[in-house]
Amino acid sequence: FTDEIIDVLVKEYNLPEDIPIVSSGRSMGGQCSLVYTAYAKRTPVACVSDCPVCDTGFHFTERSEIPRTLYSAVWGEEGTLEEALARISPLHIIDKMPRVKYRIIHCDKDESVNIDAHSRKFVAALLERSYDATLDIVEGRGHCNLSLDAKRKFAKYITESIDNG
Repeated sequence: FTDEIIDVLVKEYNLPEDIPIVSSGRSMGGQCSLVYTAYAKRTPVACVSDCPVCDTGFHFTERSEIPRTLYSAVWGEEGTLEEALARISPLHIIDKMPRVKYRIIHCDKDESVNIDAHSRKFVAALLERSYDATLDIVEGRGHCNLSLDAKRKFAKYITESIDNG
């Protein structure tokens, strides 16, 4: 669906085919922004995510309302539930992800998406494979509750990636 929207924008506004694209999102949208890099028609130049879910298998167990949501998201997919969740788990598809910039911002008091199980683990795995990845930790804040400085950094990561894409 995202590829279709980008196709329409490129066509309608006569944009160049190689226009720099940055994938971004927050929480489950952050998970989607990361996964999108692996499957996009036009590879983004960067991905900027705020408190992203990076391990959907773990997230399935993280809160009581999550299993229904994730089960609905992968219902009808081939294989077991665990296999389907792995296919939409950034942590489990790193080898399919392009070598672009990954900028992750995560709040240290996040009780919805555990920073250790998600962002720290994911960024460490990227760095082990020599990807260009950074993790910025926002202290004293909860889920997707960025400080003004962190919001500016989020926006700056996007604009710098487009400018240098």
